[in-house]
Amino acid sequence: MPKKQKILIVDDDPTILKFLTEVLDRDYDLSAFSSGEKALESIVDFQPDIVLLDIMLKGMDGYEICRRIRENPEIPDIKIIFLSAKINLNEKLKGYKVGGDDYITKPFEVDVLLAKIKVFLKMRHEDRGRLLDDIFDGKQLEIFYKIQRKINDVAYIKSDSPYCYVISTGTKNHQDRLRVTIQALDNYFNGKNLVRVHRSYLVNPKKIISVNRQKNNEFKIILAGSKDNRISIPVGRSYHSKLNNLIPSSNVN
Repeated sequence: MPKKQKILIVDDDPTILKFLTEVLDRDYDLSAFSSGEKALESIVDFQPDIVLLDIMLKGMDGYEICRRIRENPEIPDIKIIFLSAKINLNEKLKGYKVGGDDYITKPFEVDVLLAKIKVFLKMRHEDRGRLLDDIFDGKQLEIFYKIQRKINDVAYIKSDSPYCYVISTGTKNHQDRLRVTIQALDNYFNGKNLVRVHRSYLVNPKKIISVNRQKNNEFKIILAGSKDNRISIPVGRSYHSKLNNLIPSSNVN
C-alpha cells in the first residue's frame, strides 16, 4: 500500500475540525489541532505535505503561524492553504505575503478544497523550477488587484506567454509587462470589465468604438486610444458568432 501524504489541519472551530477530518481521513494521513502553538510544536516531527490553516485562532493567529513555518528550515516546501471567513482583499494579500500558497474563504465547497489539495500535492512533488501557468497564486492575485485599480484606463491585454502586456490609455499609452497567463486573467475578469475576443486578447468593452469585418471575413475591434488614436485588435475565429453576446452594445459591421 502506498504511503499516504500528510495534511496538518489547524482550526479552533470543533465543527470545522471534525468535518475536515471526516472528509480527508480516508485518503490522507492527518494531524489536527485547535491551537496554533501546539501545531507548531508537532509540525517538525509530523512533516506534513500541506497545512490547512485557519486565520482567526485564539492566541497566535494564522498569519503568524504561517510566518514561523516559512522561517523554519526543518520544514521546507510545505504548501499552506488558508481557510478563513475573512473575505477582504487586503486580508487575502496579507496571507500571501506571509507565505501562504492559497486562500479559500469559508464557507467553502468541498470539491474545490479537494481539487486544490491535489494540485498542491502534485506541485510539491514535481520539479520546483517548472512554471505552472494554470495555478492561481498570491502573485497573480496582486496582479489582478493592480489591474483592477486602473481598469478604466486599460484598453486591452495581450498574451505573450508566460507574460501578458497590459495596454492602458491616458495622456499617453502605457504598457505593463506582467507574469500571468491570459487564461488566468480571463477566469478572473470575464464579466468584470474585460472580455475575451481572441485566444491572446482581452479588451475593455468601454473602449470599443466599433467591430469591423475585414476583406478576408475576419473581424477587428477598434478601441479608443490616447489623444483620439485608434487601436485595432483581432477577433479570434471562435469568437465571431459570439460577438454580439460578448459586446451587446457594440456595432458589428
